[in-house]
Amino acid sequence: MSQTKALVALGILLVLVVSSSGCTAPDMNSLNPWYKKPVNKLEITIIGKTIIVQKGFNFTFAAVIRNLSDATYNATFSLGKLSKGFTGTIMNTGDHMLLPARSIGTIVRIYIGLNADTGSTSVTVKGVFKEKTSYSASTSIKVTVAAPSTGSVKANDDVDVDYIGFLDDGTIFDTSVSDIGINTNIPKAKEWTSHGTSYSPLTVILDTGAVIDGFNDGIKTLELGQSRTVLVTPDIGYAKYLNVTINRTQHIPMVQTMTWNDFVLVYGETPAENKVVTDKFWGWSVQVIDMVGNNATVMINPQPLINKTVHPYGFDSKIVAINSQANGGKGDIEVTNTPVAGVNVTYKSMPGKIAKTTDTSLIITYNSDSNPLAQKNLWFEITLAKIHLT
Repeated sequence: MSQTKALVALGILLVLVVSSSGCTAPDMNSLNPWYKKPVNKLEITIIGKTIIVQKGFNFTFAAVIRNLSDATYNATFSLGKLSKGFTGTIMNTGDHMLLPARSIGTIVRIYIGLNADTGSTSVTVKGVFKEKTSYSASTSIKVTVAAPSTGSVKANDDVDVDYIGFLDDGTIFDTSVSDIGINTNIPKAKEWTSHGTSYSPLTVILDTGAVIDGFNDGIKTLELGQSRTVLVTPDIGYAKYLNVTINRTQHIPMVQTMTWNDFVLVYGETPAENKVVTDKFWGWSVQVIDMVGNNATVMINPQPLINKTVHPYGFDSKIVAINSQANGGKGDIEVTNTPVAGVNVTYKSMPGKIAKTTDTSLIITYNSDSNPLAQKNLWFEITLAKIHLT
């Protein structure tokens, strides 16, 4: 009997059986011996395990979509319905073009509100191909919600922690978790610190300065086995602060003598007699009028900027007067500074904030650390893995 005749006979028999029994007809595909169920060409996985987290805390994990098809598709991540009190953010949003056999990862951050129920629940992450929505998948991570706690560790405790460090954009700069560190599909920051093939929990003695303050304080809120995500701003991170006092009215000599090294540091060029450079800080031109040994004497020309507003410190400053005969011929440039307390400013590429103002002066606190991470918000997913008993 041919395949076509066999199928016709099977269909007639099925109709007779259903009619005589009063039953609902089954799926025809399930009775077709030549039927092949469509194969899903998208796979989504979560890197992580069961997470234990307190109410009022964030937690973070990684998810990865893999293209198992022979075509290129745009993949997107989304969150499934979250439990009461949960809110979530997928850090690496948008469409991600995936070639065959390629993967893309993202960081998912979840906040558990104080109105969440304690006990076990789950968070589901979905993946789908934009051009072919039948290729979709979802997977979940188990979450145990605990009541708020003051932590189970104290000063000078010796502990092991696992961590994932990431920036505001969701790119990872450091981790102790091998599955995340060696996974090239999870976006890494340009400041990424690779551990090669050696990833292990970090051992920390609390309150000894072994780690930055924000990381240390985050550990102290945890019970053994718990996780949380902490935000470490520069002031409790890698920043080093420099306080600068500036008069509201400044007097700057027009003629100055400086060493060869200082000239290079200030102007970014080597000095030579009659050479003219631009002061990138103030915006005025500067001419070398004399070279004696290792010293350069320069003259500032502020005239084009008279009565104009400049921003050398990151706030408004105005050049209000020029007197080339003052100070015994060294001249004087009078500048009026008009700062606003609390405003963020930048001084010679150092971010800072106006900490205090008076009638005559202001104090600016600048972050002087050249480490790029010292200038940024740092997020850490921390898991208290072990407490060493002494």
